[in-house]
Amino acid sequence: QESRKGASLKDATYPDLRAFLAHALKSWRKSTVARKLSSLRTFFKYLQRQGLVEVNPARLAPSPKLDKVLPRFLSVDEAFHLLAQPEGEGHFLAQRDLAILEIFYAGGLRLSELGRAPLHALLQLDVETFDLGVLCGDLGSRWSHAFPEVEVSRY
Repeated sequence: QESRKGASLKDATYPDLRAFLAHALKSWRKSTVARKLSSLRTFFKYLQRQGLVEVNPARLAPSPKLDKVLPRFLSVDEAFHLLAQPEGEGHFLAQRDLAILEIFYAGGLRLSELGRAPLHALLQLDVETFDLGVLCGDLGSRWSHAFPEVEVSRY
């Protein structure tokens, strides 16, 4: 296909976009190409609403199939090493750090869940058994209880 360098956005066609994506897949990861395609879809939708282009050539372009990557997790030794890191026994900040690490690890939380969760939504105390529960999962959707091996009296 011949190069259309210098062509205006008004003249962009689906084959132009396909040629761009084919070239992009040679040098970029699929996730990068998918993000660029998403940006192009949104940009052309904006241009269409503004009346600057008649059709959105990116609307029908399929996103590249992304590779599924399993998350990396800590081994038991790495987890114990991490839990031993907070220094200053009895010091408030060390106890806070240890509590955060134990909730994070024992609750099986993702870092994004721990960072976004308000404290009242994260910690639940069962007053009958004095177990500290962790509500984990995507905020606002699926929730499950996980009970870490944490003595509440330590905190």
